[in-house]
Amino acid sequence: MYILIDLIRFGYQRGRDIVYDGVKNSRYLEPLYPEGAFHPWAKIREFPEGTKDSLDFSKYLLEKMSVGSTPGPVFGPSKDHYIRFAFSAKTEDIREASELIEKFI
Repeated sequence: MYILIDLIRFGYQRGRDIVYDGVKNSRYLEPLYPEGAFHPWAKIREFPEGTKDSLDFSKYLLEKMSVGSTPGPVFGPSKDHYIRFAFSAKTEDIREASELIEKFI
């Protein structure tokens, strides 16, 4: 039982690190390192042309790179310049999304 729990935890830690590494090299985003959550946050440092808020930024990611994120205000008004990612997907999918964010943004 403990081995299974460790495997699950390791998988989530690996996903977290992949997302963090991709976002930290982004021109527009500053990642916040999640200590135990499944959803890493990123502060929007700069908005790409044509975007003005986190909703626009999330749409931009989806339309330009097919990478999903959740705009921060869904979680409260204090999260206006933030977006949230999830890393509870297949490792290959997480890695691909991270690479797209790192290269494109």
